[in-house]
Amino acid sequence: MFKYHVCKNLGPIAAPSKIKFMRALPKTRSGKIQRNQLRRKQAFDTEKVFVIE
Repeated sequence: MFKYHVCKNLGPIAAPSKIKFMRALPKTRSGKIQRNQLRRKQAFDTEKVFVIE
């Protein structure tokens, strides 16, 4: 449903291939999202991943 909504409103090029829901995003002291930690967590993540198609 989410992917369909993104494709419909932003176009298929903007739709992510996978979606993972998290409780919180890792942030710096200034409030910026730490993308490098997200990539690192994705590489070593063993939790269940729900993919929405």
